[in-house]
Amino acid sequence: MTTTPKAIENFSVSLFYIAQALSGILGAVVSTSVALEKGQQVTQQVVQNLYGNYFQLLTILAVVMIVVALICSAIIRKMLKSADEHHAIESQAAN
Repeated sequence: MTTTPKAIENFSVSLFYIAQALSGILGAVVSTSVALEKGQQVTQQVVQNLYGNYFQLLTILAVVMIVVALICSAIIRKMLKSADEHHAIESQAAN
């Protein structure tokens, strides 16, 4: 038994498939940007410059996304609380 409306359920499944497609595209971009040039030798300096900077950027982006997710979570929590209060007021007015 589901408690979500059918439209929201369909929308969520659509977003899931879009996220999968975008992750494939992002994976291709990432692997291309990290790849070494043909014939380039792997040295300590190349590894530090290429991969060190790349993973530093990934770490910074992950922290930024955590902050965004926490902010969105707080906003959604406030919206749900407001909707519950509005629903309670409507229920009292109907009685």
